[in-house]
Amino acid sequence: MLRASDSHPDMRRLLLTFALPFLLASSTLAQSAEPVGLWVGPLNTPGGTLTMVFRVSPGPDGLAATMEVVEQQTGALAVDVSASGDSLQFAFAPARIEIAGVVSGDTFTGTFTQGGDLPLVLTRQSADPEAALSGDAVEPPNRPQTPQPPFPYREETVRVESEPGVTIEGTLTLPEGDGPFPAAVLIPGSGPQDRDWDIADHQIAVVWADWLARAGIASYRFDERGVGASTGDWASAGIPDFALDAGAAVQHLSTRSDIASVGVVGHSEGGYIAPRVATTIPDVAFVVTLAGPGVLGAEVYAEQHRLLAMAEGLAEAPAGLYSEMVAALVAPYADPERADDDTRRAEGLAAARAVLDAADDALRFAYTRGQDVTPTMNAILDFVATPAIGSFLVFDPRPDLEALAVPTLAVFAERDLQVPPAQSAGAVRDALAASRAPSHAVLTFANLNHLFQPTQTGAIAEYAQIETTVNEEVLEAVTRWIAAQTD
Repeated sequence: MLRASDSHPDMRRLLLTFALPFLLASSTLAQSAEPVGLWVGPLNTPGGTLTMVFRVSPGPDGLAATMEVVEQQTGALAVDVSASGDSLQFAFAPARIEIAGVVSGDTFTGTFTQGGDLPLVLTRQSADPEAALSGDAVEPPNRPQTPQPPFPYREETVRVESEPGVTIEGTLTLPEGDGPFPAAVLIPGSGPQDRDWDIADHQIAVVWADWLARAGIASYRFDERGVGASTGDWASAGIPDFALDAGAAVQHLSTRSDIASVGVVGHSEGGYIAPRVATTIPDVAFVVTLAGPGVLGAEVYAEQHRLLAMAEGLAEAPAGLYSEMVAALVAPYADPERADDDTRRAEGLAAARAVLDAADDALRFAYTRGQDVTPTMNAILDFVATPAIGSFLVFDPRPDLEALAVPTLAVFAERDLQVPPAQSAGAVRDALAASRAPSHAVLTFANLNHLFQPTQTGAIAEYAQIETTVNEEVLEAVTRWIAAQTD
């Protein structure tokens, strides 16, 4: 599914939470004046309708073009473009996207290919490629759960010193009254996230804070280091650093007279971090993991790619080959004892190519469609070579889960394609059974995706299209559980 690595921070978070940030490749090919302009049209996918926007401009060496997916808030992605006669083609090789068709007047009729084929009809809204979008394409999404004033609680800005050079700033939400209140530190998933966990206008952490406060539970949500008002460098940090930041927040809240106890609630990669904080900070009163992985990060990463590829239309067998290729590609990065990046990259590429070479011709073609997948491999390697993602690949949560000595709740979503419960729920249950936690529970909610939204497929494409930010049954279950632990 379409994602941007640089043009929009929300799209970095959509891949997860852990998926591939496709590199933006620009190109100018054979020039034709005919298709210049702003082209807009709907792409009807299994996960819903996406508004596709193409801006085709003349250049000194040929045509140049960008592609945008409005609902996913990708921003403008540079794509290859070529035109000959009435034929027009776009390509975004890192995502294996090809679009080909014919132009007749102000109408483009063609096929969108990414794992499967979908019809695509575009209309030229303007001969000016820089023209503003018109019509429904610019309508803001409906987010009915975003809290609106007046609020039955109060909020204050709180800054916490994590380590020299790193100050974490966040919002403390306090229920009405003097307290003291139980509190939860809300820990985000992967990617440089702000305090609201804003994904496609879904302010996920705000919804959680609102729900908790109405139940008498305080919460602290924060900008990750190097994001928003927090200082430090996100790009050079890893899970141990993020755990240090969350732990500093726990320790600070524990000193306040209006806070009675402090627990941690971590979503996605935050589900790795929350148990780590609880095993290193004695002040933690409880742990909640929301779609937190239960196995080695590299295993999650490979399985995620398989499921997401299938959601995007790739058949099960070629999706399995793709996942096997990804697993081989990142294996050197999942071993902290391996050598420098150049050596790991070379080993990963060689292992991935060996996987493809070993597959029979029909299966290999079903995945590659005859294309060179080296750009995809390099994009994955560029992503996992960063400290934040590299620390995820080598992280095994089971030692921390087994070391827990506080009440723990692990929550999963049945149709989560990014942290699939089939892979992680059992592992978490086994680890908690071996722990010293006085009580623990593992819950899986049906028909929800990674963000705990109601879903048909679990596909990332649906995140922006679904109006619900967080399913109320999940909000209620977690809130009641926290209240029961802190009575």
